[in-house]
Amino acid sequence: MIWKDTKGSIMAKRRGRSRKQDSSSATLIILQVAVALVVVITPIILLLGSLFFGLKRRGYTKYVQGNLSDFWLDDDEKQEFKEVSKILDDAHNAIADAKTTGRIKNVSVNKDGSFSARSKLGKELREIIEEN
Repeated sequence: MIWKDTKGSIMAKRRGRSRKQDSSSATLIILQVAVALVVVITPIILLLGSLFFGLKRRGYTKYVQGNLSDFWLDDDEKQEFKEVSKILDDAHNAIADAKTTGRIKNVSVNKDGSFSARSKLGKELREIIEEN
């Protein structure tokens, strides 16, 4: 269809979409491509990153060995720490053994949870627990 503009020149009428529609559809296509790239690339980056840092961490664990006390105590303090730790472990084991023995032998228990001192075994178990 041909028509005249206000100045009198002949112009062909444009059919179809306007420039505004063309730019919005181009923007939409660009956004769709960007989202597709992000969806595809993100898992690949996460996989490569986990492999890289996992292998890097494995290398560190070879060098970092020992006890927690090894990092802030000097040699004398480490020795003292180990001695006290052994004493505490022995005391804890003695208390646990006494409680187990009391439960197995059916020694009566007071309301506060301690063994009753009415029997000879109860007195011995109480002494072991109080000592340790």
